[in-house]
Amino acid sequence: MLRCLGTVLRLRPAGSQRASQEGAALTARRMELQGVRVEGAFHQGAAVVRCRAERVVVEGAVLRFPGRAAGASGRVRASRMVLEGPVEVLARQVEGRLLDLLPVVLSGPGRGAVPVPALAVPWMELTEVRISGFTLRTEAAHISRTEVSAALP
Repeated sequence: MLRCLGTVLRLRPAGSQRASQEGAALTARRMELQGVRVEGAFHQGAAVVRCRAERVVVEGAVLRFPGRAAGASGRVRASRMVLEGPVEVLARQVEGRLLDLLPVVLSGPGRGAVPVPALAVPWMELTEVRISGFTLRTEAAHISRTEVSAALP
């Protein structure tokens, strides 16, 4: 299955150091992060939000990413994802509601929104999550009730 998807989508091995942030986007109904550190940073010359966590639980997730050929794309829809750490996310922007109340927008240094100061907390919950232009690395991922689709040009 991965070989077939690899002809259409940009797949990289888990240990790959080069990761693309071209158009990858994640939306989620709810995201819980445990043992988290968030900061503004630069990665490959771009301003990003860097988030490291011990464990991330995502509910109602839809991950969209560009394909290898122009016009190709992929989508993973999952009812629940559990990412075991260390988990690292680099993103152009993270939006959501902290504790389902306070709207927050996090972006890397040098963008229009307020830059992210270094923040370390034992636990954080966001709802109505939107993450754009991101790369995700994790030790293990457990994904429940999943649908994977690929659109050809």
